[in-house]
This record gives sequence, structure tokens and C-alpha cells, in this order.
Amino acid sequence: MSISYNYMDADKDEPDQFLEFNDWESIKPALVALKAKSGVEIDPYSDTRFSDDHAVLLSQLIERLVKGPSIGVSNLSQILSESGKTGRWLLFVGD
Repeated sequence: MSISYNYMDADKDEPDQFLEFNDWESIKPALVALKAKSGVEIDPYSDTRFSDDHAVLLSQLIERLVKGPSIGVSNLSQILSESGKTGRWLLFVGD
């Protein structure tokens, strides 16, 4: 599955960025913990607005709960960390 994402404050002309991500099952423990702690969940089939605070939290949960992350998980963590550093919200566009 491909995830399309962009920063919420991006110019309308700024193209979306894409991440090919097929490891939903491997980060499931982090997603479950994120929902329990914040009530926020990423649904791969619908759009999700994701604050920089939630991005940092999910990045930390992935680091703590996902053992031996794949390249896709590492790329997702990098995007989440960048969101936290810049204070910009993410928009994940699902299928």
C-alpha cells in the first residue's frame, strides 16, 4: 500500500510525497498503544490528520515496541520525526 502524505500547511501547488508502506502489521503494537494513549489512529483506508505531537509519540512507540524495523518502518519513523522537529502536521491519505 502506498501512503500519500503532505504537511497540512503546504502550498496547494506543492506535490504530495509518497511512501510505499506495507508493514502495517509490524507496527500494530505501536498503533494500538498510540490509540490507547491519544485516541488517534491511522487508518490506511481513510485520510488522517496527524499533529506533530502525535507524530513524535508514534515515532517513540515504534522505536520502543517494534523490533528490527524494516526499511519502510524506518522511513515512516523518519517522516514522523521530521514532523515533530518542524512542528508541521501531516496528512496521511489512505486508499
